[in-house]
Amino acid sequence: MIEESLFYIKEELSNYLINDIQDSGVEVELGNIALFETDNTASINEKLIITLVNIEEESTLKNNKNVHYGADGGIRYAMQPIYLNLYLLFCCNYALYNTSLKRLGHVIRFFQQRRKFEVKSTTSSQNENLFNEEEQTFRLIFELYTLTFEQINHLWGALGGRQLPSVMFKARLVKIDDSRIYKKGPPIEEINATVESTNEC
Repeated sequence: MIEESLFYIKEELSNYLINDIQDSGVEVELGNIALFETDNTASINEKLIITLVNIEEESTLKNNKNVHYGADGGIRYAMQPIYLNLYLLFCCNYALYNTSLKRLGHVIRFFQQRRKFEVKSTTSSQNENLFNEEEQTFRLIFELYTLTFEQINHLWGALGGRQLPSVMFKARLVKIDDSRIYKKGPPIEEINATVESTNEC
């Protein structure tokens, strides 16, 4: 679901920039921005790059029960899904600084207009078959994540390069679930109990 979620956002952002903003020259790519100073930079030069920089488990949803009751009263045991928050860095890697700033502003504007994304609301035909039937409840909620100057320094130090015009967003919640049922049983229809008495001297 991580790959599908990022591809979905890439397609929606690209669609917005090309069709709504009329910026036909923009290219949005998923990639590791840490590679932009290496010898293999052709794939991320003059592009808007989306990089996954951190994954966090949503702790408020990790204590749900593993036992579920079906419509027929049956019981099944399955591990709970893991819900993740993704920290996405949107970097504008352009030779012209003005171009980087302009497209960075467009990214912020895009998420200001659309904070919630659902599969049913997709506008890109490439996304129609991206998720299977069990994942039709796919939903992402975006919020701007502001880094301190110290955090920015550590981030770009870890990425191993000079700082580029960028903005970070926190995407909630990506669901990871293999839908495997470990145990199941028939519905409980009646309870039989016997009482045995013992005589003690």
